[in-house]
Amino acid sequence: MIDCDRFYELQLEGGFNLASSMVENYETQCDYQVSSDKEAVHLMIDHMAQNKFDTGTLEEWVNSIPNP
Repeated sequence: MIDCDRFYELQLEGGFNLASSMVENYETQCDYQVSSDKEAVHLMIDHMAQNKFDTGTLEEWVNSIPNP
């Protein structure tokens, strides 16, 4: 998922992990940005659930992540 000047990748193989990094040479002003990695994961899980993916284990995992 790309959000303004950040790139998020939800890695699902061999356990769950979130990778994120900055988009190089991004020059446009951002009107809104995701406030945390946890919010980014929630957005991705919501998108998958809306497209009929079973997200039960992902929801358990993200709920175990401490709030920033």
